[in-house]
Amino acid sequence: MPFSHVPKNPGDLIKSEDWNQALDAIAALFAKFNAGSGHQHSGTGEDAPPIGTGGIADNSITTAKIQNAAITAAKLAVGTVPTIGVASTQGMSTNDALIPVPAGFARNECIYYAAIKYIAKSAGATAYTAGLTWDSNGKINLVADGVGVVVAGLAIGKKGGW
Repeated sequence: MPFSHVPKNPGDLIKSEDWNQALDAIAALFAKFNAGSGHQHSGTGEDAPPIGTGGIADNSITTAKIQNAAITAAKLAVGTVPTIGVASTQGMSTNDALIPVPAGFARNECIYYAAIKYIAKSAGATAYTAGLTWDSNGKINLVADGVGVVVAGLAIGKKGGW
Protein backbone atom coordinates (compact mmCIF):
# COMPACT_ATOMS: atom_id res chain seq x y z
CA MET A 1 0.00 0.00 0.00
CA PRO A 2 1.61 3.29 -1.03
CA PHE A 3 2.01 5.77 1.77
CA SER A 4 1.82 9.44 0.96
CA HIS A 5 2.99 11.76 3.64
CA VAL A 6 0.68 14.68 4.28
CA PRO A 7 2.59 17.26 6.30
CA LYS A 8 0.92 18.46 9.47
CA ASN A 9 1.34 21.84 11.04
CA PRO A 10 1.64 22.48 14.74
CA GLY A 11 -1.82 22.30 16.27
CA ASP A 12 -3.35 20.17 13.46
CA LEU A 13 -5.37 17.17 14.48
CA ILE A 14 -3.95 13.73 13.79
CA LYS A 15 -6.81 11.53 12.71
CA SER A 16 -6.88 7.79 13.39
CA GLU A 17 -6.80 7.26 9.61
CA ASP A 18 -3.51 9.20 9.40
CA TRP A 19 -2.07 7.28 12.34
CA ASN A 20 -3.18 3.88 10.96
CA GLN A 21 -1.74 4.65 7.51
CA ALA A 22 1.58 5.61 9.05
CA LEU A 23 1.73 2.43 11.15
CA ASP A 24 0.67 0.26 8.17
CA ALA A 25 3.44 1.82 6.08
CA ILE A 26 6.01 1.14 8.83
CA ALA A 27 4.80 -2.47 9.21
CA ALA A 28 4.99 -2.96 5.42
CA LEU A 29 8.53 -1.53 5.39
CA PHE A 30 9.67 -3.91 8.14
CA ALA A 31 8.01 -6.86 6.35
CA LYS A 32 10.27 -6.19 3.36
CA PHE A 33 13.24 -7.10 5.55
CA ASN A 34 11.79 -10.50 6.50
CA ALA A 35 14.23 -13.17 5.27
CA GLY A 36 11.47 -15.59 4.23
CA SER A 37 8.77 -13.32 2.82
CA GLY A 38 10.53 -10.01 2.23
CA HIS A 39 11.25 -8.35 -1.05
CA GLN A 40 12.25 -10.57 -3.96
CA HIS A 41 13.66 -8.00 -6.42
CA SER A 42 10.88 -8.83 -8.87
CA GLY A 43 10.49 -5.23 -9.98
CA THR A 44 6.71 -5.39 -9.60
CA GLY A 45 4.51 -3.15 -7.45
CA GLU A 46 6.42 -1.88 -4.46
CA ASP A 47 8.96 -4.72 -4.61
CA ALA A 48 12.62 -3.94 -5.18
CA PRO A 49 13.94 -3.74 -8.75
CA PRO A 50 15.80 -6.73 -10.26
CA ILE A 51 19.50 -6.92 -9.39
CA GLY A 52 21.65 -6.47 -12.48
CA THR A 53 24.99 -8.21 -13.01
CA GLY A 54 26.79 -5.07 -11.82
CA GLY A 55 25.07 -5.48 -8.45
CA ILE A 56 26.48 -8.97 -7.84
CA ALA A 57 29.99 -9.06 -6.43
CA ASP A 58 32.58 -11.17 -8.23
CA ASN A 59 32.87 -14.70 -6.78
CA SER A 60 29.74 -14.21 -4.66
CA ILE A 61 27.72 -17.11 -6.15
CA THR A 62 28.75 -20.45 -4.65
CA THR A 63 28.03 -23.93 -5.98
CA ALA A 64 25.58 -24.53 -3.14
CA LYS A 65 23.45 -21.63 -4.43
CA ILE A 66 23.14 -23.01 -7.98
CA GLN A 67 20.06 -25.16 -8.43
CA ASN A 68 20.74 -28.75 -9.46
CA ALA A 69 20.44 -29.26 -13.24
CA ALA A 70 20.17 -25.48 -13.74
CA ILE A 71 23.26 -25.19 -15.96
CA THR A 72 23.07 -26.54 -19.48
CA ALA A 73 25.89 -27.32 -21.88
CA ALA A 74 25.02 -24.13 -23.80
CA LYS A 75 26.11 -22.10 -20.75
CA LEU A 76 29.52 -23.81 -20.42
CA ALA A 77 32.59 -22.20 -21.91
CA VAL A 78 34.05 -24.01 -24.89
CA GLY A 79 36.72 -26.44 -23.72
CA THR A 80 35.35 -26.65 -20.16
CA VAL A 81 34.15 -30.21 -20.66
CA PRO A 82 36.71 -32.29 -22.56
CA THR A 83 35.79 -34.19 -25.68
CA ILE A 84 35.96 -37.90 -24.86
CA GLY A 85 35.83 -40.89 -27.18
CA VAL A 86 35.77 -44.64 -26.61
CA ALA A 87 36.63 -47.52 -28.92
CA SER A 88 36.81 -51.24 -28.18
CA THR A 89 37.52 -54.51 -29.87
CA GLN A 90 36.54 -57.98 -28.80
CA GLY A 91 38.62 -60.23 -31.01
CA MET A 92 42.37 -59.56 -31.14
CA SER A 93 44.33 -62.79 -31.27
CA THR A 94 47.71 -61.86 -32.73
CA ASN A 95 50.78 -60.42 -31.11
CA ASP A 96 51.52 -56.77 -31.96
CA ALA A 97 47.85 -56.03 -32.77
CA LEU A 98 46.79 -52.46 -32.02
CA ILE A 99 43.78 -51.52 -29.92
CA PRO A 100 41.68 -49.28 -32.17
CA VAL A 101 41.59 -45.53 -31.55
CA PRO A 102 38.24 -43.70 -31.20
CA ALA A 103 37.20 -41.81 -34.35
CA GLY A 104 38.68 -38.31 -34.45
CA PHE A 105 41.46 -38.99 -31.93
CA ALA A 106 45.19 -39.49 -32.32
CA ARG A 107 46.87 -42.52 -30.77
CA ASN A 108 48.77 -40.29 -28.30
CA GLU A 109 45.46 -38.83 -26.99
CA CYS A 110 44.33 -42.23 -25.67
CA ILE A 111 44.82 -44.49 -22.71
CA TYR A 112 44.50 -48.22 -23.29
CA TYR A 113 43.26 -51.27 -21.44
CA ALA A 114 43.26 -54.93 -22.44
CA ALA A 115 42.12 -58.21 -20.96
CA ILE A 116 42.12 -61.84 -21.99
CA LYS A 117 38.61 -62.57 -23.19
CA TYR A 118 39.01 -66.34 -23.39
CA ILE A 119 41.62 -69.10 -23.60
CA ALA A 120 41.17 -72.27 -25.66
CA LYS A 121 43.59 -75.07 -24.78
CA SER A 122 45.22 -76.59 -27.86
CA ALA A 123 44.38 -80.23 -28.55
CA GLY A 124 46.85 -82.54 -26.86
CA ALA A 125 48.46 -79.76 -24.77
CA THR A 126 49.26 -80.89 -21.23
CA ALA A 127 50.44 -77.50 -20.03
CA TYR A 128 49.90 -74.01 -21.26
CA THR A 129 50.76 -70.42 -20.47
CA ALA A 130 49.14 -67.19 -21.48
CA GLY A 131 50.25 -63.65 -20.78
CA LEU A 132 49.14 -60.23 -21.89
CA THR A 133 50.65 -56.77 -21.71
CA TRP A 134 50.11 -53.61 -23.77
CA ASP A 135 52.11 -50.45 -24.24
CA SER A 136 51.21 -46.75 -24.15
CA ASN A 137 50.37 -46.86 -27.88
CA GLY A 138 47.83 -49.66 -27.47
CA LYS A 139 50.05 -52.38 -28.96
CA ILE A 140 49.28 -55.84 -27.58
CA ASN A 141 52.07 -58.16 -26.41
CA LEU A 142 50.48 -61.59 -26.27
CA VAL A 143 52.37 -64.65 -25.03
CA ALA A 144 50.56 -67.94 -25.51
CA ASP A 145 52.00 -71.45 -25.38
CA GLY A 146 49.74 -74.44 -25.93
CA VAL A 147 46.59 -72.27 -26.12
CA GLY A 148 44.66 -69.96 -28.36
CA VAL A 149 43.94 -66.60 -26.73
CA VAL A 150 41.48 -63.87 -27.67
CA VAL A 151 41.98 -60.41 -26.22
CA ALA A 152 39.50 -57.56 -25.70
CA GLY A 153 40.89 -54.03 -25.91
CA LEU A 154 39.58 -50.62 -24.92
CA ALA A 155 40.85 -47.16 -25.82
CA ILE A 156 39.59 -43.97 -24.15
CA GLY A 157 40.54 -40.77 -25.92
CA LYS A 158 40.54 -37.20 -24.60
CA LYS A 159 41.19 -34.29 -26.95
CA GLY A 160 44.62 -32.91 -26.13
CA GLY A 161 45.62 -36.10 -24.31
CA TRP A 162 45.64 -37.17 -20.71
